[in-house]
Amino acid sequence: MKKHSLLKILVSSFVVAMTSVSCVGAKTDFNEVGKQMVIMLRNSHYERYAFDEKLGEKFFDTYIKSLDGNKQYFLASDVEQFREKYGKNLHQMLLDGKSMKPAVEIYGVYRARANARIKYAQSLLKKADSFTFDSHRKMMLSRKDANWPATEDEAKRIWHDQVEQALLSEVLRRESIHELAEKQGKADPLKNKKAPGEMISLRFERILKGINTATEEDIADSFLSAIAKSYDPHTDYFSMSEMERFMSGMQNSLVGIGALLQAEDDGATKITGIVVGGPADKEGSLKLNDRIVGVDSTNTGTPEAMVDIMFEKLDRVVDMIRGKEGVEVRLKVEPAAGAPGEIKFIVIKRGKV
Repeated sequence: MKKHSLLKILVSSFVVAMTSVSCVGAKTDFNEVGKQMVIMLRNSHYERYAFDEKLGEKFFDTYIKSLDGNKQYFLASDVEQFREKYGKNLHQMLLDGKSMKPAVEIYGVYRARANARIKYAQSLLKKADSFTFDSHRKMMLSRKDANWPATEDEAKRIWHDQVEQALLSEVLRRESIHELAEKQGKADPLKNKKAPGEMISLRFERILKGINTATEEDIADSFLSAIAKSYDPHTDYFSMSEMERFMSGMQNSLVGIGALLQAEDDGATKITGIVVGGPADKEGSLKLNDRIVGVDSTNTGTPEAMVDIMFEKLDRVVDMIRGKEGVEVRLKVEPAAGAPGEIKFIVIKRGKV
């Protein structure tokens, strides 16, 4: 039984991945990708579910939840309007090669709602000192089983509570670290950190940039992944970039600079590890805890080629730094050991890691 289950995972994942690869050209037609994917699911998957209205509604529900699983962005009316418009037809729109219209339209409303919600939260965080934490209330940490807010006022109440909870958690975390440092006779490691409200606002900024900079491929990836997983939880859709990363991992051969990266709350990307013997290690300039703030993928050296990566998604930063073996990448770096505001540029020739 276990052997059969594993085979199902591998075969179905590879089949869906190959759909993405075979349809990618100069400009990918994601309507066609979606069509070919569901044809494969219907004809080649172990599970032979009927492509009917029931499955269409399941596709719809999974996509909505993939965007707003905590039910904090959409209004209930948004979801019901889209359900009425697309819920029972989504399976057929996929088969007809017309699925990107609902995917993009739904994402557009999600983006608008997210901008409104997060900007409201950030406005509250500008007045973080007004939160006194002296009331006796309860709030739902997970809203996945709750209803979507019915009105804008209800949505604001939800976000007000979430901001208050996030602030309280951060304040308590800092107090705990401060007390521990005092007991150990050490300096407070958070002494020079930004204020709690500012730190949380920066986290929201990263979320917002990820939502606002989503490309058509990102939307298709989210949508088609939801479709595949709702058909079968062990099945997934691979975008072209995901397929390349997967194949590199299978071959145990990556081309890059040989550094481990971590997204920072303030938008930068921190170096948390350097592979011994890798390109960055051999070049020698990049150090642990240095912060990358810009990437010139081809080392052209021109100002316009240096891409600001502040608040960029980590996987996108990784893709920019990776590339062809032997090709140089130029990094704009804030050195960990440097003076405040100091910037240096480091050129590293990519190699196998």
